Amino acid sequence: KTSKRESKFERPVPNVHSTTEYSNILDEECKRRYIKTKKIGEGTYAVVYLGQDQDTGRQIAIKKIKMSSQGYGLDISAIRELKFLRELLHENIVELVDVFASATNLQLVLAYYPTDLERLIRDKSVPFSLADIKAWMLMVLRGTAFLHQHGVI
Repeated sequence: KTSKRESKFERPVPNVHSTTEYSNILDEECKRRYIKTKKIGEGTYAVVYLGQDQDTGRQIAIKKIKMSSQGYGLDISAIRELKFLRELLHENIVELVDVFASATNLQLVLAYYPTDLERLIRDKSVPFSLADIKAWMLMVLRGTAFLHQHGVI
């Protein structure tokens, strides 16, 4: 689902479904469409679940962002992440598929990738060729260059 507003960074902006009078309908739509299958990670301000989009069959990651422990909403890092993911579209930047909000959390529906570079690097049993390293560096540099071109970092 995307809004008609286009960002200056190319990606149609996903709707942010909020806690208004129709929040129960949206919560039910979210629960129906995006099914969480298992927990795959946890960080300082979020828990990530593997899921599936029931409409398309696509595997997705659902990042459930917790409210701030100080009691004044979302952590600033989460707000920053949402802002940039809503606007950035690049092959080396994770895709934001949808966003759902409730009174207690914010859920980002993201493209799912079965592994990440950090996990590969930490796994000492996986040998890397020079070609692998060059390919990963190229992906990181392309993503970073895109962010620089758009004034993000």
